[in-house]
Amino acid sequence: MDDFEPLPLIRREEDTVFSSDNEDSEDCLNYKDLRRIGLSLIIGSFLVFIVSVNSLFKTWKYIISPLKEEFEDGVHYVRLFKSFEIIDDYVLKLWGIYIMIWFWAGFSWLGLKLFRHSKGVQMD
Repeated sequence: MDDFEPLPLIRREEDTVFSSDNEDSEDCLNYKDLRRIGLSLIIGSFLVFIVSVNSLFKTWKYIISPLKEEFEDGVHYVRLFKSFEIIDDYVLKLWGIYIMIWFWAGFSWLGLKLFRHSKGVQMD
């Protein structure tokens, strides 16, 4: 029992980790898929930003206002105006819900922290 060595918790095979065989092995990641997923995330976040800013500042009204003077009856303008108002309502409601969920999470976390650190009422 003079040369007592503890059992290794993590086995390392250093000769295979740093060998040149590892470079030639097939990658488990498909970089074309990563590029496609990354581009879709960037495009999606850009669209969410554009729709949110346009809904918050009501810029749709200024974008479609030339349609009011272009046609005599203004059917296209009224149809677009109603649809953009519906989009604005949903976007503003969703952002409000999102913000209130974060407030709720923050207050709940604060309550749990205060409850955890409180000693409680100790009556003798």
